[in-house]
Amino acid sequence: MKKYLLILVIFTLLTGCGSGLDNPEQTTPQKSAVDFPATEPIVSAGNAVQVSTDTATVVPTDTATVVPTDTATYTPTWTATDEATQPATHVPTQTSTPFVSPIAFSNIVALREEIPQIVWESAKNEVRSNYENSRSLVDLKVLVGPSTTLYYNENEDAYKNAIAFWEQFPQPPQYFAFLYNFEDKPWAVSKLKKMPFYSKGMERSIDAPCQHIPNACTGANSGIFGADTGVGVVGIYPLDASDPYRFGPLQIHEYTHAVQAAPWIGTKDPNRGHQTMPSACWLGEGQAHLAGLSVGSDSLEEYLQLREMQVKGHPVKGFNDYSADSIIDFYMDTDCLPGKSPEYALGYTIGYLTVEALSAIGGPTSSMGLNTRAALYGVGEVTAKEFNQIFQHVYGISWNEAMPILAEVVADTVASLTDNGYQ
Repeated sequence: MKKYLLILVIFTLLTGCGSGLDNPEQTTPQKSAVDFPATEPIVSAGNAVQVSTDTATVVPTDTATVVPTDTATYTPTWTATDEATQPATHVPTQTSTPFVSPIAFSNIVALREEIPQIVWESAKNEVRSNYENSRSLVDLKVLVGPSTTLYYNENEDAYKNAIAFWEQFPQPPQYFAFLYNFEDKPWAVSKLKKMPFYSKGMERSIDAPCQHIPNACTGANSGIFGADTGVGVVGIYPLDASDPYRFGPLQIHEYTHAVQAAPWIGTKDPNRGHQTMPSACWLGEGQAHLAGLSVGSDSLEEYLQLREMQVKGHPVKGFNDYSADSIIDFYMDTDCLPGKSPEYALGYTIGYLTVEALSAIGGPTSSMGLNTRAALYGVGEVTAKEFNQIFQHVYGISWNEAMPILAEVVADTVASLTDNGYQ
């Protein structure tokens, strides 16, 4: 991946860090899947990628054994107050191996520079520890269009790493990844219509990656289709070969969107589960980006380079104040949807760095615990007060208490990576 990073650095210097092959000005994300809410463009390190958090459904090739089919209808039996009752370091996290970190909410501001290394190393360890046990977890199928030439030939490995990373959490029993160029769109539609989970209208999702450049498919989309099948669509465009984000991080990011919805499998629309959480603005893309960048990078050096490129590559038009106070305002925004709210794209920067900080405190996969706890309430049933309690259950302090701490960390990080903010 290092040669791609070098190419991208040169490309960024020539065109500006906010430019992309399919969206040079990095404007607000647009909806990409007709009839499927919550699709969003992911701007990679110099390239805009169309990503959906809950609309596409790809069919996997392995079967998941940990996916609940009815938990969303249950009500929680635990209780929590709005005040912290125990330090975050005492809260168990859902990881395969014990996670021990020198970072806690009490010292994370002072230890901010240690966050990336702790997160990257623990993420890679999570994959290694879970890999063998996860091999039969999800039935994964990677389908490539007949005239599509891949620039990355390790797609299946990337998806398998994503499955291993999230092994401790509910996942779809099957995941289908459709990889195709513009000419192969009819093939993808035909394949999708033959799937046992297909229902009328699903074929519109095939067009989701193909709406930013005329006669080209360059985006991606993923989620749960039908009752419990994960589906991902990835557009293949030759010019994207210059972007290291496409060589693993994108695939892991997309698969994570299906995992985000998996706790709600058994409900009418699992994708709406995580989209209706009060944390949707920052957690939806932040969670997927953390997984993609940390698991998809081959070394700490590459992770740091991708991290900086991603943060620099997602300026949001009209949003220039990355102070802690402004970030807290973003945290409290519960009404941002891709294609409707410009601030949705802040999930790739503020959201990502927030989840990175939480991962340094509670473990690399700890943020998914928020989803699994929220699913106990049902779709759309989590209020701000309840999310405050859910957060405390996972991290040991309430969300209200954590917000100003995390906002300070993120504000300082953005300033350090962007020369004191976006210009």
